[in-house]
Amino acid sequence: MRACMPTLPLSHSKKCCHKEPDMKLKTVILALLASATLFGCSSTDKVSLMADHRATILESNLPYKQGPLHIMSAKSTEHTVELLMIYNNTGEIAPSALVDASIAYYCSDSEVRAVIDKGVIYKLVLRNERGKLISEQEATKQVCESLDEAKK
Repeated sequence: MRACMPTLPLSHSKKCCHKEPDMKLKTVILALLASATLFGCSSTDKVSLMADHRATILESNLPYKQGPLHIMSAKSTEHTVELLMIYNNTGEIAPSALVDASIAYYCSDSEVRAVIDKGVIYKLVLRNERGKLISEQEATKQVCESLDEAKK
């Protein structure tokens, strides 16, 4: 099917200036776009489901005390597992050292690292006993790879 437009506004002659794409081509393009959209959404959903699953498992074992840290909650938001930790200010270990050690642990634990490598992010939020934010850091695939490189 061709769409024709007059070459001059007052002219009675018509000239074809463009062709409409073939219907089969339109269908193929539409199918490819729909597939790409669904594929992108499904991979994001899988990562979100993994993050939600990990947060649920962690939350079921809380609160948990480990030295000067109390892990109080675990929740997921999209592809991030957020862990809220309370630092008890004993002064035994610096808060930054605790967060760094926690991230190193998550990157070295094979089960946790497997989900990090698939796109799940662990966000560690450290607060003092009064609720003031001390530190907020993430364990991501890139952070873990940097730690791996530093070990070499």
